[in-house]
Order: sequence, then C-alpha cells, then structure tokens
Amino acid sequence: MSPDREGVKKLVGLFRTAFPDFQVEVLHTVVEGDKAVLSFKHVGKGLEAHGPELTGFTIAGADKKFHHAKAEIKDDKVVVTCEQVKEPVAVRFGWANYPVVNLFNKDGLPATPFRTDDFQKVVPVKPKN
Repeated sequence: MSPDREGVKKLVGLFRTAFPDFQVEVLHTVVEGDKAVLSFKHVGKGLEAHGPELTGFTIAGADKKFHHAKAEIKDDKVVVTCEQVKEPVAVRFGWANYPVVNLFNKDGLPATPFRTDDFQKVVPVKPKN
C-alpha cells in the first residue's frame, strides 16, 4: 500500500472512531426470492443516489461468484438484483480498489463500503517450475 493511501486509511479510521454516527452503514440483509434487501443505520432523512442510478453493488449466489448488480432505493432500504443470480447469498458495496459509488443519505453522508459475506479469499497457487 502506498504511503499516501495508508495515511488516508488511517484518517478515515480515526474519523469513524470519533464520529460513528456520521456514516451510513449496512445493518442487515434479508433475501426475498431473487432479491437481497439491505437495511441501513444512520440514514437520517433517507437514502439517495448521487447520479441517475446506484453504482458499486455486486451480488453472489451459492457459487460465490460476484456479478455487477442493479440496486434501487425503496424507502430506507436498498434492493439488489442481478439476472445471473437467482438465489443471492452475499452482497458487496464499494468492494474494489477504486470503487465508483454514489449511495448517500439525504444529509450528504456517504455509505461506507461493506460486504455481507465472510468468504475466504482463494489465491491460486502457482506451480513450481
């Protein structure tokens, strides 16, 4: 990790510790058929997308393969779907090196990146030459 990125990471951690109510965080997920319905805490006056549609969501089924997902705000929840995933088991938001995300509350506070899974990362082993 570059020194600049490490410094930003440290500052974000300090901010979250000092001001825990100043971030939109996922609270829990309920699966309803082919949809994952996410509830949040610290939504303030409600949720909104800063753009024409929500970005930064991926969803996976039992195969643990994540696909870009469509996400819609319904009241104070976000409903996540994807044609390739008929039975969701996990959702991720902003889970990338340089995520493009736009979920905020109406007070202007952004949603923090999250994952609803605890999948172990599988790293392929390179064969010895």
